[in-house]
Amino acid sequence: MTQGMDMTRDDRHENDQYGSHGDAGGRIVARGVEERPVRRESRLLLAALVTTGTMLAEAVGGVVSGSLALLADAGHMLVDASALALAWIGARIARRPADARRSYGYGRVEVLAGFVNALTMFLLAGWILWEAIERIRAPGPILDGVMLVVAVSGLLANLLVLKVLGGVHGHAHAGGHTHLHAHAHGDRAHLHVHDGGRARGHGPAPAGGPVREGGHAIAGANRRAHAHGVTHARGDADVNLQGARLHVIGDLLGSLAAVAAALIVRWTGWTIADPILSALVALLIIASATSLLKRCAHILLEGTPEGLDLDEMATSLAASHASIRGVHHIHVWSLASGERMATLHVDLANPAEGQPAANAVRAMLLDRYGVGHATIQLDSGDDCPDTGCRHA
Repeated sequence: MTQGMDMTRDDRHENDQYGSHGDAGGRIVARGVEERPVRRESRLLLAALVTTGTMLAEAVGGVVSGSLALLADAGHMLVDASALALAWIGARIARRPADARRSYGYGRVEVLAGFVNALTMFLLAGWILWEAIERIRAPGPILDGVMLVVAVSGLLANLLVLKVLGGVHGHAHAGGHTHLHAHAHGDRAHLHVHDGGRARGHGPAPAGGPVREGGHAIAGANRRAHAHGVTHARGDADVNLQGARLHVIGDLLGSLAAVAAALIVRWTGWTIADPILSALVALLIIASATSLLKRCAHILLEGTPEGLDLDEMATSLAASHASIRGVHHIHVWSLASGERMATLHVDLANPAEGQPAANAVRAMLLDRYGVGHATIQLDSGDDCPDTGCRHA
C-alpha cells in the first residue's frame, strides 16, 4: 500500500479563510501576519530614497574635491539605491498569492534579488580596485575640507539607513523564532501565532486541514491532536533583505574610509591614503558579496538548509510513532528564506496507523526542524514505487 499525504497550501484571500463556513480542508490564515511585509516594504522604500539623495551629494562632492573615496562611496550608493529598489520590488512581488503557473507563489523572487545584489557588489568592488590602483600610481590633488564635510554627511545618512533596515525582519530570521499553537477542540481548530512574544492572530476553522502562517502551510490539526510548533529557521535569514543590509554596511564602511582619508590628507597631506583606504573597502565588499552569493545559490539549487542532518532526521522521525518502521527518501530544501519544505517516505508496520503516524511526523518536522510544508508518502512493506529510493 502506498499513500501520499500532503500538507498543502491555500493562497486564497484572508477573509475567505474565516467564519463558520471555512473550507473543506479547514485552512486558515492568522490575522495581522501580512502587516509585517508591508512595513518592510515601506522601510526599504525609505532607505532607497535616503540612499539616492546621499549618493547624489557624494557624487558632486567627489568631483569637486577630487576624492576617489567619495566617488567610490557614491558609486556604491548608486548600486545600493538600485539594490534597495530591487529589494522593495522583490518584497512586493513575493507577497503575491500562488497561481496556476506558480503553485508555490513568488517567494523565491526575494532570493533572486539577493543573488543579483551580490553580483552587482562584485562589479562595484572591481571598479573601486581599478580606480584605486590608478590613483596610487598617479595621485592627484584633493580638497580635504569639502571631502570631510561630505564624508561625514554620508556617514550619518548611512547610519540612518542602517537603522531603518535594522528594524526590518523577514518571515524568519537568524536567531529568531515564531511560535504557532494549533489546537483541535471537537470539530473546530484554532490557530494562535506568536511572534517575538506578541500574539499575531487567532481564528477558527474546521479541524483536519493544515493551518497557515502568512500563506504557508504549517501543520495539520486533527480532532484528537494538539500540535504545538516552534519554527526555528536560524540559517535561513531573508537573503533579499540581507543583501540590502550588506550594501548599506558597505556604504557605511566606505563613508568611514572617506572620513579617515579626509582626516589623514588634512593632517598629513598624504593623498595616497584616499585610494589605499578605498581598496581596503573594496576587499571587504568582495568578502560580503561572496558570502551572500553562496547562500543565495544554495537556496536556488535547493540545497539542504544549514544545520540539518538528513540521516539524523530520518532516525528521529522513525522514532516519532510506534508503527513507523523507517523513514527514507528524504529531501529538504528552502523555497525561500525561512520557508523550509520536505518530501519523504514513511515505511509502516501497520498501514491502519497511517494517519496518526503522519501526524506525528508532521509535528516533529515543524517543531524540531522548522519544516512548514511536507509531502509524506506512506509505504508498507517493500512496495515503494520510486526508482533508486534509499531506505534509512
